[in-house]
Amino acid sequence: MSASHAVERIISSSRRPKTLGAGKPGAISLAMGEPDAGTPTAIVEAAVNALTSGRTRYAPMAGSPELQHALARYTTAKYGRPTMSEEIVLTHGGSAGLAATMLALVNPGDRILIPEPTYSLYADHAAMIGAEVIWVPNLAGGSLDLDTLQHQAADARMIILCNPGNPTGRVYPDSDLHRLEQLLQDNPELLLLADEAYADITFDGGAFTSAMTLANVRDQVICCSTFSKTYAMTGWRLGHVVAPAELASRINTIHRTLNGPLSTFIQDAAFTAPDSRRRPSGRCAVLPTAAGHRGRVPYRAARRRNAHAPGRVLRLPQDHLIPDL
Repeated sequence: MSASHAVERIISSSRRPKTLGAGKPGAISLAMGEPDAGTPTAIVEAAVNALTSGRTRYAPMAGSPELQHALARYTTAKYGRPTMSEEIVLTHGGSAGLAATMLALVNPGDRILIPEPTYSLYADHAAMIGAEVIWVPNLAGGSLDLDTLQHQAADARMIILCNPGNPTGRVYPDSDLHRLEQLLQDNPELLLLADEAYADITFDGGAFTSAMTLANVRDQVICCSTFSKTYAMTGWRLGHVVAPAELASRINTIHRTLNGPLSTFIQDAAFTAPDSRRRPSGRCAVLPTAAGHRGRVPYRAARRRNAHAPGRVLRLPQDHLIPDL
C-alpha cells in the first residue's frame, strides 16, 4: 500500500537520521539538544500536586487561559513588546508549534528561505506541506548572508531563523536582526519564523537579540519558544508561539486540529517555571546549572588543545559547544 505524497516528500528530502534519539551504548550523540540538568524539583513537585489534586481532565482546547496570560505578561516584560493573551498559542512542545505555524501560514509551492547550518526539522515540515526550501548558507564567519536573503526575498513566503543557532551555537548579532527587519519592511508579505528555543542559554553574558524586539515589523514576526531547554523539560512537551492575533488564531486552529488539548497538570506545573512574578529574569534553577558550564568550557577547551585531541575547539561557544571534527 502506497504512502501519502506528504510522507514520500519527507522521506525523499529529510536530512534527519532514522535513528534520531537512539544510539549505540557509549556513543556520544550530537543530534538531540538535551540539557545536562534534570527538571527543577519545584516544577516536578507542582506537577505531582496537580495530579494528586485531580487535575487530570481535559484542558480548554486552546490551552490554559491563565498560562496564556502569564506568558503574555512575561513576553511584554522581557522584550518590551506589548503582548495580549490572544497572541499566545500554547503547543505540544516547540516542534508542534513550528509545524502548526508552517501549516497555518505556508501553502504548497511557496518558497521558504532557511539560513544554514540549522535545525533539520524545518525542511521536513516544508516537505510535508509541499513548499520549496531555498537554502542560504551563512557567510564564512557565521553571519547571515543578508545579500542573498534580500535577493531571494521578493518571491518567498517565509524566512526561518534559528537563533541562537542549532547546531552551531551561533548567536546572531543585533546588526543581522535589524537588517532582517529592513528586509521585512521592504517585503510586507514576507514572514519571519524565529525559533528561539535556546534564547535563555548563552555563554559569557553574550548579547541575544530576539525577533520579538523588531517593533517595526511585529505583524510579520512569529516567535516559537519551548520550556524544554531553559527549564530542562524536554520530555514534558510544552511550548508556545507568539504571533499577531490574526496569525495566532490560524496557528491555534491547526494545532488543536492535529493535537487536541494540552495536558492539564503540565500546564499547571509550567507556572512554576518562568514565575516572572518573583523572578524578573524569567529563569529558574536549571539555568545556574547551565551557567556553570562557563567555568568548565574554557577548561575543556584548553585540555583538548593541550592533549592534541582530534576534536579541536576553534572558539568558545556563544550558546553551546561544538568541536571541529
